[in-house]
Amino acid sequence: MNIVVLAPSGRHSAEDLPGLTDEDSVTVVCWSGPAVPETDGWVTLRQSHRSARLVAALSHTLPGRMLVRVLPLDGGVRFWRASASAAEVERRIGDADMIIAAERDAGFAAWKWLQRGERGGSTTVAVRGYAAARTRIAHR
Repeated sequence: MNIVVLAPSGRHSAEDLPGLTDEDSVTVVCWSGPAVPETDGWVTLRQSHRSARLVAALSHTLPGRMLVRVLPLDGGVRFWRASASAAEVERRIGDADMIIAAERDAGFAAWKWLQRGERGGSTTVAVRGYAAARTRIAHR
């Protein structure tokens, strides 16, 4: 089973999906950062520094956080745009049997990837969170 984990923060470990075998492969898609391992199972995306600074400045107040959520500066929208423009992410999701939205900002990207795949005739499954993924893996 090919699994793609969308985790913008990069928080993922093998213990999150304990039911996997040696034949299964996991790819984690996240924002680039100092704590992200440079291995084959990880695909890092770059954030626009300007957008990240603007979101950080607006996030100090409740009205600012609400404004970010309705603008294209929303973390989920930015993560979707970055993942959709990365050829490596598109290739890995095209080969995936399951997409896991591990975090809130990954939900929109998972939904958009699922829509894109369904239009192309894909049978990829998308789940929200590791608990749903573990259940799905146990029932395969």
